Formats: sequence, structure tokens, C-alpha cells
Amino acid sequence: MAKTVVNLTDTFGQLVTKVNQISNDLGDIQGVHFYDSSAAGMLIAAKKSADSTNAILDKCLKKDEA
Repeated sequence: MAKTVVNLTDTFGQLVTKVNQISNDLGDIQGVHFYDSSAAGMLIAAKKSADSTNAILDKCLKKDEA
């Protein structure tokens, strides 16, 4: 997944598209259950999810290289 960058020079349409993409990349926070419903709690959970996804991808790439 590429990083979505919002520029100050973007048109309104580009802004809407990019914000929607960021929302899709983060997923639906309604389905996330935390003991702490703070933004920090959501970021920690998102990082854990990204770390586990990266670990799976690393294993797949190492398997393909062998």
C-alpha cells in the first residue's frame, strides 16, 4: 500500500478522494474493540495489525526467494 499524501495544492475533488483512501486504508474503527477507546489506543492496535501483516509478507517473500 502506497502512502497517501494530501497536498495543500490539491483540488477539492482530489482531497475528497485522498481522505476516502486514507479512511479505507485505516479500516472501519467501528469494528475495533478497545479497553481504551482513545486515539492512542486505535493507533497502537493499527500498528500491531500492520506489524503482523508485515511479518506475514516477510515470510512469504523469504519463501519465494528460496
